[in-house]
Amino acid sequence: MSRYTFETLSNKEAIQVNQAWAGFAGDRVTVNGTTQIWAKPTKGSPNMPTEVAVVLFNPDNSITQEVVVIFSQLKFPDQGSYMVYDIWLHKEVGTFQSSYKVTLSPHESAFVKVYPIT
Repeated sequence: MSRYTFETLSNKEAIQVNQAWAGFAGDRVTVNGTTQIWAKPTKGSPNMPTEVAVVLFNPDNSITQEVVVIFSQLKFPDQGSYMVYDIWLHKEVGTFQSSYKVTLSPHESAFVKVYPIT
């Protein structure tokens, strides 16, 4: 097993997302061309989340693409600002207003948690 594979499979934060909200799987929020966004509430309720785990995915074989998640698609109540935390990097990415955009290489994904700042 490569180091990268081991780090991915043993990422404690990713495992916590998997185990949060037993019985609720992630849902595909949107498909835009070939990019996909999947989301799963990890705190709050499915209809009124206070934290959402989001996978932004570029399944294309050859094209680097920007993938954008719009926070209103995540069923958040209207808020001013949102914190984005990168699960793969184990750090906060920053504060964003209405969306989060990332550039992904072919077959690359971003795995983040999003929550409103109150």
